[in-house]
Amino acid sequence: MEYIEKIDEMGGAPLAIQKGFYQKEIADSAYKHQREIEDKKRTIVGLNEFVTDAKVPIKILRVDPEAEKRQIERLRKVRAERNGKKVKEALEKLRKAAEGQENLMPYSFEAVNAYATNGEISDTLREVFGEYKATTIV
Repeated sequence: MEYIEKIDEMGGAPLAIQKGFYQKEIADSAYKHQREIEDKKRTIVGLNEFVTDAKVPIKILRVDPEAEKRQIERLRKVRAERNGKKVKEALEKLRKAAEGQENLMPYSFEAVNAYATNGEISDTLREVFGEYKATTIV
């Protein structure tokens, strides 16, 4: 049986999420992948084959505090110069579309074109859909 058929039998994607279907599929897939690595049915160079004792230093990315300040200032400038009314209207359209059954992409693009931030768009969608909290899979 195909995944779409299984999801349809469960009553659709939202119910499949509530029943833990996707989480279980991901967990099962991850387990299978890991078993293949450990059983050497799947080769990961440097992990389970062609391993070396050489120590390779890992450079940790450190964000320059000045770059962070510049980015924050750019965001403040965009928010100050954008049309706040247009942003509010676009986010409200996005919210209404999310509350219904419409395709959210056109409304998301409208919000982006009005210079709504990723955070503002995400917050709007979180208000409608909530936020996923993982449950224990049994």
